[in-house]
Amino acid sequence: MGSFVLICCLVASFTLVIVESSCKFDIAVYYETRCPDSKGFLINQLYPTYKEMPDIMNIDLVPYGKASYKQNGESTVFTCQHGPKECQGNLIQACAKKYLAVDELMKLTVCMERSYAPETQLDECAKQENITQTASIQSCVSGNEGTQLLRQLGDRTHALTPKMTFVPWVTLGGVYNENFQNEAITDLKSALCDRCQGTKPAGCSPSKRRM
Repeated sequence: MGSFVLICCLVASFTLVIVESSCKFDIAVYYETRCPDSKGFLINQLYPTYKEMPDIMNIDLVPYGKASYKQNGESTVFTCQHGPKECQGNLIQACAKKYLAVDELMKLTVCMERSYAPETQLDECAKQENITQTASIQSCVSGNEGTQLLRQLGDRTHALTPKMTFVPWVTLGGVYNENFQNEAITDLKSALCDRCQGTKPAGCSPSKRRM
């Protein structure tokens, strides 16, 4: 009987630790490469929070936004909110997502988004961030692979529930929550820290919170 009680206690304690240490978030960002609000969120919220607390974030970038596409014969024609140049930027970042690890992707994306014309910045930003996969990305962009990747991101975006009404559109764990969206747009770091259960990362300490 004594052994049985001990085993139960150990199991209960182990389960408690798992629950208490839950602090890992799946964050998807649906955005447009030429949208000022998207740029601001990527540069001022997502990237600084990721740099400080990368271990608590699984980031999924979805560069498509309020675009649409239609089939014209054998070609797919994309229409983007900020014009054809934005479609090109979305396409480049869709291909970059395929060929880069998340850390490289974040660096490249933010570097590109600092420019008024991000679609022109692939080579310059790749050089600046020591990214060597530009040939693969460019081949993807110029071929059918990029078209298919952007269509897939478009299908994901069109299938969102509730429907996306503005960008950036941020989901947590695959679910859209208006409260989280509003918090994340202005202070993503605090929005995540407030949702951490148990031991919080060092970046969540009061002295490191953004004022």
